[in-house]
Amino acid sequence: KLSPEQLLIRWVNYQLEKAGSSRRITNFNEDIKDSEIYTDLIAQIAPKEAGVNKYALKKHDLTERAEMMLEQAEKIDSRTFITARDVVSGLDKLNMAFVANLFNNHPGLEPPVEEFDIFEETREEK
Repeated sequence: KLSPEQLLIRWVNYQLEKAGSSRRITNFNEDIKDSEIYTDLIAQIAPKEAGVNKYALKKHDLTERAEMMLEQAEKIDSRTFITARDVVSGLDKLNMAFVANLFNNHPGLEPPVEEFDIFEETREEK
């Protein structure tokens, strides 16, 4: 059984893989400080009509990049719990709350396809 943190890390890495990114995370502090993973994640999960972009990746200043990334999160109504400084500082609990909010609002997951075998019960088995 996975902890909430492990579940969210797997979800982020799954979305990054779907987006074609080579980056992966193992934590919510050091791995996310540069906002690159968040920028790719938000672009991947956002509805096309939201107008999300990756312009944040062109910024060299990490705080400016984080602010631009959060502006994209705002386009999908998911800018909560966190500031640009929190991202750059790598505050893990706030970053985890931010990712949990993204997951809740835009999971970007396909419903599982389950095949069921139908067994007819005889009268004696019931």
